Amino acid sequence: MIRLLLIVLFSVGSFASAYEFNWNIFMTTAATQNDKPILKDDGTGKNFDVSRYSKYAISASSVLNENWESIVNLVFKQSTTGYSNPVDLALLSYKDANNVSVFRVGRQRVATWLISDHMNVGILYPWVRPPEEVYSLNPINSLNTVNYAHLGTIGDAKVKAELYAGGGEGQFLVNGVQEAKSTRDIQMVGVVTTYETNSMLLRASYNKVNAAFRIDAKQVVNLGPGVNPELTFPVDFDLGSFEFWSVGLKKSSGTVWMLAEYASEIAERTLNVRRSGYITLGYDVSDKMKLHLTRSQLFENEFDSNGVFRNAIGKQYSLTAGSNYFISDNIVFKVEATMTTYTDGGYAMSSNLNNPAAVPGVAGEPDTVQTYAVSVDASF
Repeated sequence: MIRLLLIVLFSVGSFASAYEFNWNIFMTTAATQNDKPILKDDGTGKNFDVSRYSKYAISASSVLNENWESIVNLVFKQSTTGYSNPVDLALLSYKDANNVSVFRVGRQRVATWLISDHMNVGILYPWVRPPEEVYSLNPINSLNTVNYAHLGTIGDAKVKAELYAGGGEGQFLVNGVQEAKSTRDIQMVGVVTTYETNSMLLRASYNKVNAAFRIDAKQVVNLGPGVNPELTFPVDFDLGSFEFWSVGLKKSSGTVWMLAEYASEIAERTLNVRRSGYITLGYDVSDKMKLHLTRSQLFENEFDSNGVFRNAIGKQYSLTAGSNYFISDNIVFKVEATMTTYTDGGYAMSSNLNNPAAVPGVAGEPDTVQTYAVSVDASF
């Protein structure tokens, strides 16, 4: 990976002076607060804590000639494990003279989501915390991949079909919460299709992945009255192969806009079946003020993770209301409040393997968490 990054940087440096070189920085400074410590996302204390969505990044690109372009994105963010690969993108891109075919090779973001291309650029999406019920499903971020895209038109609409394959080491975010590192090279193939008009974007993706990872599990041991140490030990998970697909829609009409996505994950081991979706409705009060309301839901969640996660059929629902105020074209201030409801086990990790009640929403009794978040997102 380091060798690949150096090659791309060398290409940028060698050709930038001969043609065109661009760079920019983007950042998100976010804080969250929950009223209960059962939501293992972030900000579980009574005070506002620095959110794991906070990040600082630099992007450099060089148009080498009419056909070739190189891009490097470095993203720096906090890590719960001490492992955080900053290389978000490091790729070479080739476009033919007719602008019909695009070939890319290098470190690329896995093309899973409607917002995959700018997942780390907070100013480009409305939320402080993107809907966890959906965006925690596929845990893989960036991989070394080869990508081919064919561009075309249908009437006034732009269409694109992409094929990609890759692998290598990857970083996981288990249940949107706990960071983990792959224990063997990931193998992945996928396809993405998009249909875009002036007011609508329709997108569908499919991925098939083979992966394994390791997390640090915790268990409280009862050694007697008042003696309950918490032990940490590594646990390996072999996911085998799993299939992941999603369908996303973005539509606007005047001052009203909508984002929606439905996703499904089916694995041969460990995660088994998960399905979720969200819909966001937005209204532009003015050029500077935008409001949004999001309903997100984990419809089905069946899993068996060797006893580390409680075996359950869990569901989770959340409702988020937020506002975005654009201080300038490059800076936005975001405020949002979320109510999350768990039933039948939810999907959070138990902190006590001997006590299933540590998982919220046990035995069909719902539990709720109020989460408040603020952020300042910028891109220069």
